[in-house]
Amino acid sequence: MKNIYIVFLLLTLSLSVRGQELIDPDTPVGQQPQGSVPGNWELEFSDEFNGSASPTPHPDRWVVSVSTKSRGLANRDPALSDWWWTADNVSINGVGQLELEGEKFDSNTMHCGSIESRNLYEPTYGYFEARIQIAETAKANHTAFWFQGHNQGNVNNSAADGVEIDVFESAWVTDKVKTVLHYDGYGSDHVSYSVPYNSPGIHSGYHIFALHWTPDFLQTYYDGVPVTSTNATKVFPIVENTSTSNFGDPLVPQVPEWLWLSVGASFGDGDFAGQPIGTLSSAKVDWVRAYKLATPLSVDNVTNEEFKIYPNPASNILNIKTDIHNYSVFIYDQNGRILSKTKESKLATIDVSSFSTGVYHVKINYDNNIKTHKLLIK
Repeated sequence: MKNIYIVFLLLTLSLSVRGQELIDPDTPVGQQPQGSVPGNWELEFSDEFNGSASPTPHPDRWVVSVSTKSRGLANRDPALSDWWWTADNVSINGVGQLELEGEKFDSNTMHCGSIESRNLYEPTYGYFEARIQIAETAKANHTAFWFQGHNQGNVNNSAADGVEIDVFESAWVTDKVKTVLHYDGYGSDHVSYSVPYNSPGIHSGYHIFALHWTPDFLQTYYDGVPVTSTNATKVFPIVENTSTSNFGDPLVPQVPEWLWLSVGASFGDGDFAGQPIGTLSSAKVDWVRAYKLATPLSVDNVTNEEFKIYPNPASNILNIKTDIHNYSVFIYDQNGRILSKTKESKLATIDVSSFSTGVYHVKINYDNNIKTHKLLIK
């Protein structure tokens, strides 16, 4: 019995130490997000990329991406016949940065660097920021900070069960960038949703790119400030697809996603053909930090000044009480499917008797506002 206890204790200590390694000890104690994002945040993951020069980043935080076939060539320089992510194009430079290199390997081949936190750190919701000096777009390199979900390939008119979120991609020589969501796979059912914004000075020096991800919305930040869309019909914060062809598709993932930092062959501006063989340019990442709310909303905290939702957990009937006359109620499952959609006034009674036991999401739209709550069905 004593031996079993010792084994259990060692295993517990091992797991504890491993969990701590997701946070870089060089990150300042009590670190909070840069800029103006509201909330009381706790650091959950970080990497300052300090220490000696190394060909690989911290193995408990990152996997180096290695392509098994050429990546996509759509809208790339016509001189390119193939481009790849390779381990040789990733390094810690020994002076405090991760370097992701873009390289002209031969006259028609590009090699690039990329790292990801797949299967190591996969959060759901939070605030995520990276301080980056981007690679040179003019030399056909674009830099990206993005997320990916394991179920991105599920086809169900929803990003809730997994989505590629490109916080930014520096594919243009102007200050123009986009936050882009890709869901329902990459085949014939693929859906892309782009929200453009300006990023002043992006091609010079370091800048902080960030994503605020809640159960309700996605909001991109640039240098600590929430960005504003330059498209009147596709705006921040991102909640639902507003395109005619996929209007109303849920766009906020409700499942774990992993982080990705990469340099790639630009799908926008840039001259590859005119560059000499060798290094094209490199992105430098000074640090990456991820936070969770210190006091997240619990499933029991389902009241506010406008709405009272009860009982929770529910089994047959869900009641909503408010003084607001006109509002809409949507109930989603964990895969982002809409199970109930009703228009209500003041007191609402919604039949949930057909719902299986589990966790659901209630979204209330009113007066151009949105309230979202978790609902337990027992």
